[in-house]
Amino acid sequence: MGAFVPLLLKTMESPAWLSLTTKAKALYPLLVGRSGKHREKNGAFFLSVREAAEYLNLDKNTAGKAMQELQAKGFLIAEKVGVLGVEGVGRATVWRLTEFASGKGKPATREFDRWSEGNDFLVQMGRGAGKKPV
Repeated sequence: MGAFVPLLLKTMESPAWLSLTTKAKALYPLLVGRSGKHREKNGAFFLSVREAAEYLNLDKNTAGKAMQELQAKGFLIAEKVGVLGVEGVGRATVWRLTEFASGKGKPATREFDRWSEGNDFLVQMGRGAGKKPV
C-alpha cells in the first residue's frame, strides 16, 4: 500500500466540514499531506495560493477563497503570515491544521468543532489578513 492521508470520520461529520464548499474539501487532503507523514511538519509547512490553484486546477482567486474558507471554519491557522518583500521575493505563509497535534508539541485544537453558522474564525492571509471572510 502506498502513502495516504487520513480524513477522519469525526471531522467529516462535523457541521463545519459539512458547510465547506467542494473546492475547500478538495484542498484539505493536500494540506494534510503537506503536514507530514506523522504530522511532524504541522505548524511549520508551507502552501502558497499559487500552489493551491495549480493543485485544484483553478485560478488564484478561487483557490485563495478555498484557503480562506478552511480558516474561517476552523480547519487551518496561519502560524506566520507570508509577505512579499520589497525586492519582490516572498515568504509563503506557514500553516497549522487544527485537526492534528503540531510537530512542535502543541495538541490538536480542533477549532472547527466550535464553529457555528455565522460565527466564522479570523482569516489571516494576504490582503484579507485579520478579517472575517465576506
